[in-house]
Amino acid sequence: TFGDADFINKDFGIGATDAANSGLQQIEIDSGYRSTGITYVYRRDIAENLQLVAQAGAEFYSSDIKQSDIARNDYETELSASLIWQF
Repeated sequence: TFGDADFINKDFGIGATDAANSGLQQIEIDSGYRSTGITYVYRRDIAENLQLVAQAGAEFYSSDIKQSDIARNDYETELSASLIWQF
């Protein structure tokens, strides 16, 4: 994923006011490379109108993102499951 400074700082930047109020270190990240990720989606029909959807993914942050106190790790993982009823 790539983005401009506004996009990246929306999620990981910490302005002066937020830093003063939260105790986190102030950081402003430049535009460019944000992360690399992979997602696997499994979909299966359970009944005529019912589907099961399972998803697993991982995202690995750039070195700039790793410096932000908001990013606790240098990666993020996600796991979800849904049941979908089709009308």
